[in-house]
This record gives sequence, C-alpha cells and structure tokens, in this order.
Amino acid sequence: MHRPLAGFLRMGHALLTHDTVDRLAEITAPALLVCGSDDMITPAAHTEAMGRRMPNAHVHIVPRALHGVTTERPESFALICEFLRSH
Repeated sequence: MHRPLAGFLRMGHALLTHDTVDRLAEITAPALLVCGSDDMITPAAHTEAMGRRMPNAHVHIVPRALHGVTTERPESFALICEFLRSH
C-alpha cells in the first residue's frame, strides 16, 4: 500500500506535539492499560504515570514484552478478557 510522505510526516509531527496528558483525569470509566516492560514506544513508566492520572485505571505491565504485548505474549490477552468480564 502506498502511503504519501506528507501524511507520514504529519503523523510524526502529531506524535511529537500532541499532548493531552492533563485531560487523563477526565477518563472516569474503568480502563485497562497494558504495556510491555520493554516497550520503547510507550515505556512502562509512561503507562504507569498515565494510570496514576486516571481515577479508575488498572495498569498491568507484562514482563519481557515490547509494544506488541498480545502478540508477543498471547497469554496476556486473558488479562483483557478478564477485565472486560469484570466491568
């Protein structure tokens, strides 16, 4: 699939400049944040910080996993299923 360079550059710009961290407290619904302990895109420390700002967040850091947690550690998908069943 062809992806225009301009769109790719705009996406990169948004990733670097878009910041809504101050609005995380507005998310009051139960939320599950799952992150790999070795994630370089969204590091575990960032995920934990997001979870502290969200009043009903549940944070789970999956050991020895990168950004593709559910494909790298398929057993972690059970966390998501359990969270959905309990909420």
